[in-house]
Formats: sequence, C-alpha cells, structure tokens
Amino acid sequence: MIKFTPAEKQEMMKTMADCLPTMRKMLRLSQTDFGDLCGVSRARISAIECGEVKMTWYQFNAFLLVLVVNPETRKYITSMNIFPKRLFCFYQKKNEDELPEGFDY
Repeated sequence: MIKFTPAEKQEMMKTMADCLPTMRKMLRLSQTDFGDLCGVSRARISAIECGEVKMTWYQFNAFLLVLVVNPETRKYITSMNIFPKRLFCFYQKKNEDELPEGFDY
C-alpha cells in the first residue's frame, strides 16, 4: 500500500494552502462559506491562506473533499498536483504499481 512521508504530506498541504484563495474564488465562496462546508472556522481559513498557520492533514482532507466534488476545482487540483494520482491510489489502498479507479486524470 502507498505511504506518504511527512515531507510529502507537508508539500501537498503547502500547495493547497497557496492555491486556496484561487480555488475559493473559483467556487465563489467566502472564507466563512468555505469553512462551513469543510467544518473549519473562518479565522482558521484566513490564517492558513495568510501562511500564519499550517493546515492539518485532517483539514487538508476536508478541503480536498469539497474541492474534488466541484467540477470548477476538480481539474485545477489535479493540474496543480494537490490531488495527484498517487494520493488517489493511497485513498483506494492500492500499491505503487496500480492505477486509480473512478477518476479522470
């Protein structure tokens, strides 16, 4: 099964944090509205976007869920390597040599 190092997770989370304002705008959501969808406070969203705090892996996953189910951001998160094939395989408990199922890349 695929495993991620803490550094790999941090890189994905940093990329998402850097792109979060753009993706929220793509969805036409305020920080409050996006936070309500993800279960994260507006203050925390703001702090993540400003680089004041790092998001947690749990927050990354909550954000990813909202971003992957919306067509406006689905292609963006794959093109920016926020949701690489390897991560999709990780969630499907696949091995490194297997392809993910059910997602167009």
